[in-house]
Amino acid sequence: MEMELEFKHVPTLVVGLGGTGNEIARRLKAKFATRYPGEDTLIRYLVMDTDRKSFRDGFWDREEQVFLRLSLMPRHILTAFYSNEHTEWMPKDPKISPDHFVNQESGAGLIRPIGRLYFQDQVAQVRDRLEKAKNSLSDLAERLRTKTILGTGDFQVYIVGSLAGGTGCGAFLDVAALIRDLFEENCFITGLFTLYPCYAEALRGDIDQSRRSKANCYAALKELEFFMQEKDETQPHLYTVKFWDGTRVNLYKRLFNICYLVENSNDSGAKLGSLAQIYELCAQQLFHEIGSPLGEDYRSKINNLSFFQSGLAGEEWREWGRKRRFSSFGNVSLVFPKDKVLKYCSNRLIKEILEERLIGIQHHQGESNLLKSLGIGEWYERPPVLEDELVEYTDLLLNYRLSECKPEEIDELIARRVEELERTFPEQLRNLQFAGLKAKWGESLAQEVSRCMYSGGTVATKAMFKHLEENLATAKYQWGRLLERCRQDHVGLGDELANLRSELRSLGFFARISRGKASAQQVFDIYNAWLDARLEKELVIRLLEVLTNFGEEIQKNRRHVENLHCELNNLLESVRKNLKGISFYEEQKVDPTVLVQEVVSEKDCLNFYLEHKPKEVTALINNLWELESSELLEQVISSCEECFQIALEELTLVKFLRQKFGDRGKDAWNELLDQLREICRPFWTARLKHGEYYNQTCLVGLAKEGEDFPPEVVTWARDRSDASRGIDCVNTYHPYAIDISVCSHGAFAGYLSGLKDYYFQYEQFLRNKEFPVHLHEQFRDLPELDPYRDMVGQFFALASAYSLIAENNEGYFFALNRGPVGWEFRYKTEAAIKPINWDELKGETFPYTPRKTEPSFLGVTRSSAQSNLADNSTYVSCVNSFVQERINKNGRDKVRKELEEYTERMLREPGEGGLLMLKEAQALKIFLGTQLNKEKIYG
Repeated sequence: MEMELEFKHVPTLVVGLGGTGNEIARRLKAKFATRYPGEDTLIRYLVMDTDRKSFRDGFWDREEQVFLRLSLMPRHILTAFYSNEHTEWMPKDPKISPDHFVNQESGAGLIRPIGRLYFQDQVAQVRDRLEKAKNSLSDLAERLRTKTILGTGDFQVYIVGSLAGGTGCGAFLDVAALIRDLFEENCFITGLFTLYPCYAEALRGDIDQSRRSKANCYAALKELEFFMQEKDETQPHLYTVKFWDGTRVNLYKRLFNICYLVENSNDSGAKLGSLAQIYELCAQQLFHEIGSPLGEDYRSKINNLSFFQSGLAGEEWREWGRKRRFSSFGNVSLVFPKDKVLKYCSNRLIKEILEERLIGIQHHQGESNLLKSLGIGEWYERPPVLEDELVEYTDLLLNYRLSECKPEEIDELIARRVEELERTFPEQLRNLQFAGLKAKWGESLAQEVSRCMYSGGTVATKAMFKHLEENLATAKYQWGRLLERCRQDHVGLGDELANLRSELRSLGFFARISRGKASAQQVFDIYNAWLDARLEKELVIRLLEVLTNFGEEIQKNRRHVENLHCELNNLLESVRKNLKGISFYEEQKVDPTVLVQEVVSEKDCLNFYLEHKPKEVTALINNLWELESSELLEQVISSCEECFQIALEELTLVKFLRQKFGDRGKDAWNELLDQLREICRPFWTARLKHGEYYNQTCLVGLAKEGEDFPPEVVTWARDRSDASRGIDCVNTYHPYAIDISVCSHGAFAGYLSGLKDYYFQYEQFLRNKEFPVHLHEQFRDLPELDPYRDMVGQFFALASAYSLIAENNEGYFFALNRGPVGWEFRYKTEAAIKPINWDELKGETFPYTPRKTEPSFLGVTRSSAQSNLADNSTYVSCVNSFVQERINKNGRDKVRKELEEYTERMLREPGEGGLLMLKEAQALKIFLGTQLNKEKIYG
């Protein structure tokens, strides 16, 4: 079925890594199923995890999952990896041993290289799944070409996971490289990664796990920042990623076009209280970008941001090749909970119908005269019903009744009549309308049950059945007594008739003549009485059979009502539970980090219910008795929902708020939207230095009213916008929500406030070699994350090398001035040379001793001077400008050679030029290798 989306869609693949990726992708898929039920959207999923629990519930289809398990036993797979020339990244000191694989299905145990090993072992399966997902998206996009925004086969890929665990943290680089290779250049890749603070509460009770998670987070961020920087485009490729099957991927651009980092705190200090909220935050952002018109507008703005072409960089870092590539987001939704209101109203109506009509809240005794009204409930000498049924039948039996005849013929006549009666009586008895009698009773029963159901519910009907069965038992007992009397009368009259016939036959001829008439009359009377007794006995037997069948019918109906009563009670219990489980915002604890804010209170919902509740519910339960119980419950629920569905279709969030705000108008709208905007802040702690800024996008998604947006929202957005940070309205076509999404771009990983703690744990693990934290040992030599701390050593080394820091007995001074003809040295030191001439430096002294109050003074110790130099943005800018000017003037190779010579001399002859501290030498070495030399480190 062709999907009817309100916006242009981009073919999208969501790749979930590890437990975090699985949870976020699950929530995202559920959101699509809710918003676009039954529609085949242009989105595919691929979840990879080492934990089997992620796939046990069958939520993911086979093509949507990769269970990262080892193809061999740990001992054999490690032997294979350590002997493979393409897996030189495997940490050998300490080695990964089989002891790390205690349970192969419990994940990577927070050891990142194990997560990578699992992925590399299953890389063929991963590649196959990725190719199938790409082909599926291509085929679907071709069929829906007019519905896609690109239409040229372009894709967007989201890689979602954690940088504080083992599986996703160990596999994300290889996964991104593989996707870059498979999807080629026409793929926009977004990374979304959660950091350690998201899991701090869950790891609070396990100190070792917490330490490992922090160390992993630092190492992963260190690698990620390296792969997010643009390198020298003259290189044939920027990075090379090798896989153990011999394949390799050459990367020609940074790993991710956008990379989101997510913590549990936003930049105003508010915290999300649980992992579930963090997962919801990420899933909601992905849904906005992928499955909402917000994403279309967002992609348009991305293309216009210079950040995505060149990256943000402060003046002091621009020349060092480190650009602020990281992003984060916040989102919040104000919703009219249509489904919750519908659930509340329909359940409340069902509850009332069940209690008052279908079940009955009063105990009714039911009618006690049903059997009596049918003529079978009291004692009668001959029940009237027999008289009714015998009207025609008596005429048929008249020819069996004897009139006056000759006495000498009476015995022969009786014998002939009895013989004929024995032959024809059963057939004539069968011709009586007992079936009609049963149908009449059944119809009366159905009418009584229906009347009782409608007036008193199943409670009264059960009581009526109980009383009816009691009366039926009494009637059957009375009829049994009547049957015994009929049998006794029949037997007694039969014996008497036989005796009289015997006496009549024993009389002589003359005795018959003399006394025959009196004897014959006596025989006639006994015969007729015997005939009546026999008829009544047979009729009572047949009627008892009908009554027994009628009793079975009563029991069948009673069981049906009892089952229905049980199901209705279960439904009532479920309805009561549903109502109890519906919570409204006024009952919730005030929490500014709630990502979905609802506007309907229980009072609002009750008023809506009372306004739209059907005045007459008889139509809802009409003919319920004829339905099966399951059909009954479905009809009741469906009918109750339909009562409110129509009213809800006419109500929108904006209309509801207008009704609720009343005369408060603009002030109420501004207060509400300001509150939402305050909540909607990026969830990270990346504090920028003074003078730096984020590129920020703020979108408000809501449905238009006809051709225009609601003026209340438009006015607020215009009033709250400024030249640098505008708020744009986007038509989502969804009338029950106002969505606000804010994305900030332009940070170093080193801006994160908790990084010092991560770094401490990271260094501890490196020093103690407790377990490997990097995916490759070479990554240990990458620059540290904090751009202001890790550059301190580089600044000091470079400043010392180029005489930018001067030393005398008063302390350390900044020796560089910008003069009218360029850079000038304010103080003479042994390094103050143009170019370096070591022989001329001997004996050089300061021309004068500067005072400590002068701005150029840095500190009385080396460490204080080093720190003050790094913290002073003016000095830092001067250092960068000076170095870059020398590179531009003399060339990169010459400057590099100068620095190398200086470093070697300082280390070889510390007495002549002063001692370079070890940290300074290491920083200078990294600078030479990564910035001036531009040599690739990975691959």
